[in-house]
Amino acid sequence: MLNYIILWHALAPEAMTPEQVDKPLSARFSRRGMVLARSGWGPDDCLLSFICGGDPEYGHRQYDAGHFSLYRGQSALAGDSGYGGKNTEDHNGVLFDGKGQQLKCAEGRITAYEPGELATYACGNLGDLYNNAALKSYNRHIFFCHDRQRPYMVVYDELQADGAEHTYTWVMQGINATGFMISGEGMRFELSGEYPVIFDDNSGWQMSVMLFASQPPSFTQDINETKWSATASIIEHPRLRGDVTTSASPGFLAFLYPRREGDPVPTVTRVAPHALRINWPDCTDLVAFAPAETDGLRTEGVGFVRR
Repeated sequence: MLNYIILWHALAPEAMTPEQVDKPLSARFSRRGMVLARSGWGPDDCLLSFICGGDPEYGHRQYDAGHFSLYRGQSALAGDSGYGGKNTEDHNGVLFDGKGQQLKCAEGRITAYEPGELATYACGNLGDLYNNAALKSYNRHIFFCHDRQRPYMVVYDELQADGAEHTYTWVMQGINATGFMISGEGMRFELSGEYPVIFDDNSGWQMSVMLFASQPPSFTQDINETKWSATASIIEHPRLRGDVTTSASPGFLAFLYPRREGDPVPTVTRVAPHALRINWPDCTDLVAFAPAETDGLRTEGVGFVRR
């Protein structure tokens, strides 16, 4: 069970309207294999979509189990290429030795879902979809913090291979929505700092991609091309890649915080292979996917603790 503790609550209930209080901030759709979580229902709130599976009747014929999309306001800061890109490298996922999933999934694979007042946890199982005997298991875990002032998500990729050296590539798309279609217009990655930052110049939103691993990832970016159909025009958008080559687990652990220029930026520290400490000006969060302890904060297992 989720070890979920709130030591101090940052949000005053009176800051939310009765309509917003009454609506749920997370939901699980077991048959489809989807979890939705949000910070609220206002125009500048944050929405997470996490999928692991497909509709057993109508199907979802893409290699995208484990994909997440993260929106803030009208910006898709971690987007989905939609029908134009069906492969793992067209989504927000992990490549194993340069290859994505080889099997399509037509059933829900969300193996854990624990909603909470301040944070929601979910996990999906997708290792066998790569159809590679060298990849023994892969579970993608996520936490979403519902804090309306500073919503964020943490992604933990728990991968185990055969002990030989492999290259793991953590992939994130820079895609924005323009009505029904998708576009890369206004989207760009900045790689000059310690961690990449994605900017949506059309909306003013941005997001630091603080990606930790068993060794510092090698960050690169390229341009991904997708088409809605064989006769449609090519749509280009930037794509981020973080590579780690290791014989052990890569231990990808990502902190994603969509914000505007001038919003407070926390100090994020990896305190264990499976845990982050997030220091805000007025509080500290511990987000862990196994037992962890730091500065008087502790979880007995998967947990979110705020002081």
